[in-house]
Amino acid sequence: WGKVEGKMVRWLAVVVCLAWGSAAAQDLERFCLPQNDAGYGLSLRVTADNRVHIARVFRIGGGHLVHTTLSPGEAQDSEIVAMRVSRLAIDEVIDTDLFVDADLGLHVCSYDASGPALRVASRGPEGWVLETVAEGPRAGDACALFDDGGRLAVLFHQDGMLRMGTRRGADDWQVVDIDAPAGADVGHDVSVTRLADGALVAAHRDAQAGALRVSWRDPDGRWSHQTVAGEHRAGVSPRVVVGRADEVWVIHGVEPAAPGSDAGLLLTVGTPAGFRTTIVSATETGGSIGAVRGVAGLHVVTRELRRSAVFGASDALHYYGQLPEHTAPTPIEQYGSNQQRHTFRFIDLTLDAFGLPVFVALDEAAPFGADQGSGYTCVWRPSDRDADGLPDTIEGRYGTDPLDADSDDDGRTDGDEVLVDFTDPNGEGELPDLGPALVVDAAPPARDAAARADLGPPMRDAASTEDAAAERDAGAPADGATGADAGVAGQDGGGVDDGAVDRDGGTMAADSAG
Repeated sequence: WGKVEGKMVRWLAVVVCLAWGSAAAQDLERFCLPQNDAGYGLSLRVTADNRVHIARVFRIGGGHLVHTTLSPGEAQDSEIVAMRVSRLAIDEVIDTDLFVDADLGLHVCSYDASGPALRVASRGPEGWVLETVAEGPRAGDACALFDDGGRLAVLFHQDGMLRMGTRRGADDWQVVDIDAPAGADVGHDVSVTRLADGALVAAHRDAQAGALRVSWRDPDGRWSHQTVAGEHRAGVSPRVVVGRADEVWVIHGVEPAAPGSDAGLLLTVGTPAGFRTTIVSATETGGSIGAVRGVAGLHVVTRELRRSAVFGASDALHYYGQLPEHTAPTPIEQYGSNQQRHTFRFIDLTLDAFGLPVFVALDEAAPFGADQGSGYTCVWRPSDRDADGLPDTIEGRYGTDPLDADSDDDGRTDGDEVLVDFTDPNGEGELPDLGPALVVDAAPPARDAAARADLGPPMRDAASTEDAAAERDAGAPADGATGADAGVAGQDGGGVDDGAVDRDGGTMAADSAG
């Protein structure tokens, strides 16, 4: 079996204001993939042709690592990357990372319980090729891929350390220890970014200290490491991005004092000379985080998870569009105490070809009435009613018809003209230069064809069909699941007050220790 058949399920459309302080707004539509319990360790990328790529692990039907491509509209194509990498309730994969590059190609890193080992899968002309980076229990249970001077590299957690593997050739990886402090347990939930001067920065968690850890490699190759200690145990789900000047920004969560509810969202800003941490939200948020840097600031999606005997239960997704300046979030979905419980996990966030946010999450819905519960992988992306690859907001910029996929009737969709041909989608000639974007962080498509990764046709793993039926038979959300039980922003039926978020940007004292 190599292909997961099925059609995406249009679940819920919500309106989210993506441009603080402006009149621009964008519809985000939620689509859920049909396979149940098939969304562990999610990672997400969008290529220059505006196709969405997702790496995910199927918990049932074999524990396979799967790559899914979403085209404009509801078309989806899924293929096995690696068989039986996860063992249900015994040794599960909880993290993957997806890397797409015009020169280096398409790659996925993941822990493989069958090894056990950290594997990197690369998509070649004959299919997916697996290479072993490091062996050992839970090797690479957190991993982050990146381009290191033209070579594929990966940072990963193993045995309480942060390690780095660099690919020297086919199935040939050089592995070194990057951060291995005595008595610590670092490298958890690692993410990585690169500054303009070439410095490499990794944010990860010291589980022993309950703190954010930042590892910084300067342009000369020298590493330094700092533990960002504060008033609370933190460093949950850290996401690092390039900040201003030579700073980095790390968004991360507070560790709950007791299981049940999330405990808060923090933003740490700084350089190797020192860091300062600010409270973004002191409410029950921060347990799962997606973040990406845009032109106007930091985009963040995080969940709200509250399970309180006193204050009741609440679930939500919150979007921040311009951190650090604006700390008031927009609720994307909310579910109050009297509604079905929705625990959102493995959130990942990126920008599409026009700089508009796209994110993915596993929505674990608890049994509720006649609903036996589910766990679907869902994607939120800008509304594109004619499925031509141009979001409705961008259609407005080009003057094309958002309900007509080929506005000038020349046989090419509006999206192909803008993203592939670089021609005017509303007539003849070259793609017009519209000047500054009218939507915050929206940008014209890259005109350099070399910047678009040629991923080739979908490759198929030579796998048996024995496990396929279980995944296909896992089913899709029932049509009735989109009705009154679906929480919509501002209509949470008695849930958390939309304004119940710390908006004062109060600071938390933080020390930096080497």
